[in-house]
Amino acid sequence: MALGLLSRLGYLIWVRNGGSGFLGITQLTFGIFGSAVSLVSMVVVSLMTSEPDAATQKMVDEVRVPSGKSILGKQH
Repeated sequence: MALGLLSRLGYLIWVRNGGSGFLGITQLTFGIFGSAVSLVSMVVVSLMTSEPDAATQKMVDEVRVPSGKSILGKQH
């Protein structure tokens, strides 16, 4: 996500200081490309890192399962 933010911020600064931009894209609409950069970097980092051990995966699964008494009830 930091790469998407940095690319967006770099483009914003470049265009604000007189840069011509790419293909007529304004500094406001470049956020679309920043989010694409963020998505690609997340996938690359996910593929480069190793899978967590079984204990960590079990802990994450247990955190995701709700437990305890319901607060809202059936009327909501």
